[in-house]
Amino acid sequence: MKIFDSDREEVIKKSFENNVKYFLNVGYDFKSSINSNRLSQINKFIFASIGFHPHDAKDFKEEYLLKFERLIKENKKIIAIGEIGLDYYRNLSPKEIQIEIFKKQIEFAIDLNLPIIIHERDSFWDTIEIINNYKGRIKGVFHCFSGDISKIKEIIKLDFYVGIGGTITYPKNNILRETIKRAPLERILLETDAPYLPPQNFRGKRNEPKFLIYTAEYLAKLINIPLEKLSEITNKNFSELFKINF
Repeated sequence: MKIFDSDREEVIKKSFENNVKYFLNVGYDFKSSINSNRLSQINKFIFASIGFHPHDAKDFKEEYLLKFERLIKENKKIIAIGEIGLDYYRNLSPKEIQIEIFKKQIEFAIDLNLPIIIHERDSFWDTIEIINNYKGRIKGVFHCFSGDISKIKEIIKLDFYVGIGGTITYPKNNILRETIKRAPLERILLETDAPYLPPQNFRGKRNEPKFLIYTAEYLAKLINIPLEKLSEITNKNFSELFKINF
């Protein structure tokens, strides 16, 4: 994103200093996917995901998938399709178009044997219903999970993961905290959603990968395990989902 143009290398450097050693940079439209691909090519610590966010589904063109396929064949560091999904909260693209483009990208991911990164807002049960049509053929993560235990159970049935970021530190997120206490740690991934949704102590500031350590520390304390153990398990989860060996 442009918000990192003036200090991108410094952001990466500071992340290393906070023990964040690898990045999965996520695309959300054609331009950002191209940029994500490029970043992964020039930095050995960065992997890429490419896809069309539901907000941008209205701008999707069939030719983009052909270009994405070529990029994936050229660059083995593209390890996921996303951010894709449904967003009925803002509805910046019509629902029927969101659903159509979501399905196209799921099928694209299946064809290329890649997992998906799901954006879901006010659309959980439609999202679940769609993924159920592909159950056993696709894996992925529900990015920025904010649901209750019933939703976690549905996600686990699909053999998917949940992404936990800075929002778990927000004072009003008691339901999420109680849910994660009961969730299997083998299904949790750590994330930032940078430049959005920083941990509580940094709200109002641009989120950065270096802040991931504060989310991790908070989560480790919440579920009462050492930070090193949390890191070990979530790294393993990431490795298994995205087929990456560190």
